[in-house]
Order: sequence, then C-alpha cells, then structure tokens
Amino acid sequence: MADTIWAVNPNAYIILEHWADNGEETQLSDYGMMLWGQATHAYQEGAMGWVSTSNFNNAVYKFRGWNDPHLVTFPESHDEERIMYKTLAFGNTNNPDHNVQDLDVALQRTTLSQVFGLAHPGPKMMWMFGELGYDVSIDDPCRICNKPIL
Repeated sequence: MADTIWAVNPNAYIILEHWADNGEETQLSDYGMMLWGQATHAYQEGAMGWVSTSNFNNAVYKFRGWNDPHLVTFPESHDEERIMYKTLAFGNTNNPDHNVQDLDVALQRTTLSQVFGLAHPGPKMMWMFGELGYDVSIDDPCRICNKPIL
C-alpha cells in the first residue's frame, strides 16, 4: 500500500494506527511510515501529579530504538479518558498548596501535559479540545454519544 501511494506522491505521509510489538513497528518506521505511539497513561499520570508513574520514555522514538522520528505520540485520543476529567477526579491532593484537583491547578497541569507532548521529537497528534482542558468524561453519558461543545 505505501509503495503504491509513494509512487503517486513520494512526499505523502503514511501514518498507521498499527498496534504491534516494537520490532515490527521499528521495521515499518525504518521503511518510512509513521506510527501512532500511545503514551496517554504517562501524560495522564503526569497531569494528575503522580510522578512515579509518569515516565515519558515510550513517547520518544529513540527510547524505542528507532532510527527515525516517525512516532506520532499523543496525550489524548478518542479512545482514552480525558486528561482534565482524570486530573479533577483523581489528581494528587497531598500538597494543600498545590492541590491538583483544584480547577486552576488542574488546567495548568493539563496544559503542561500538552506542552510535554509537543516537546517530544517527531510528528504530533492533538485530540480535539484536550489542550483547552475539556473535562467531560469519555463515558458521559456513553462512550459513543455526542458530547457537549465547550
């Protein structure tokens, strides 16, 4: 498929939502394709203030042993719970001077998680309104229901 597309347009981007082991993804990356790199857990944990479980290594192509920056990482997607929702519901409250469940603090931390996502090398994907602190649960009222506009 990629060769056919590149025969028509050698500058086309081939981006795969292809969840496989790292060896297979490395081969596809080396061939010139870009792959989604799910790292939502690390972004969520970081925004919620849980430092020990917010390792961003999997969001960086070099930590996967890839040769090229073909990893499309993202803090949020249509499949994952919203960072702002999780930050308000489950954020770290251990420091009363920096209560992550406080709306202003949660907004700052959610914004920061997006900045971390933009700082990683390679292409980016930003799910709609995550950068604005969209706080409606993915399951409210159901996973596939229309969600309110901000």
